Amino acid sequence: MESVFDAILPIFGIVTIGYLAARFGFMEEAAIDGLSKFVFNFAVPLLLFRKIAQAGLPNDMPWELPIAFYGGVIAIFLLSAVLGASLFRRGGAEAVSYGAAACWGNTVLMGIPIVLATYGDRASLPLFIIIGIHTLVMVPVLSLGYAFAGGKGRGLGAALGDIAGDLVRNPILIGLLAGLLYGRYAPPLPTVLDETTRLLGEASMPAALFAVGGTLARYGIGGQAPHALALSVIKLVLLPAIVWLLADRLLGLPHLWTQVAVVLAALPSGITAFLFASRYGAAKNTVTTTIVLSSFIGLVTVPTAIWLVGP
Repeated sequence: MESVFDAILPIFGIVTIGYLAARFGFMEEAAIDGLSKFVFNFAVPLLLFRKIAQAGLPNDMPWELPIAFYGGVIAIFLLSAVLGASLFRRGGAEAVSYGAAACWGNTVLMGIPIVLATYGDRASLPLFIIIGIHTLVMVPVLSLGYAFAGGKGRGLGAALGDIAGDLVRNPILIGLLAGLLYGRYAPPLPTVLDETTRLLGEASMPAALFAVGGTLARYGIGGQAPHALALSVIKLVLLPAIVWLLADRLLGLPHLWTQVAVVLAALPSGITAFLFASRYGAAKNTVTTTIVLSSFIGLVTVPTAIWLVGP
């Protein structure tokens, strides 16, 4: 357990430094936003491009991995939305936001650094399979959920337009597809391109963690804290448990792949859940509170999840 904390605490240390820098005015919101855009629009897509272009994907796609991960994620989304509507008495669109907060983890900004720091480059393939198709799976699920719930008067047509726009413009998806095409049809990366993408990829990890901390500094503990606490527990405890059952017990994935899936499932709620809640005007305060609470609770639960799934 001590070795797990030794690997993970520096990661949360960078998040804390980013939080303090923004909280005490050393980094303005515009600077944090710019750093986040650099990470999401350039550094991570180029990291993904380089890893996929060099390693490629297996000839036989291991569909058991996304089935285990996204089976758990979608199950938690539906469960949390139902709980939001029934137990917490939230309206249709607000219930969908509850589901989003409980299922959409911080897989890019925190997931990549944590998984690579814990398991090394050998975890790159399962890591990038999950992250690469995250948008393809979850954007349609959430957008259609809001459409059927009547979020902010947006119907099915508007939801389909949102889905198409989000997919076409998503830098992570573009990086994945570009890496796949280059790896399959082009020669090995030239030295200059390889070194450029390597340097940017290495910059993505500390920059992403710093940006997470800086972003958290602008959100506080708002309304519906008991609801947010319940959603945080679902996200940090129940979701990784379900993914472990699917990956290890039901589908029998290789141990490393199970570890990666469980750790990604155990991450705190991601900022994207707030972006969806804002787009559809539903339960924004509860979602932001869930993001903050789950991030702080994750200081304990994420290392615990890594320890539980073993070396």
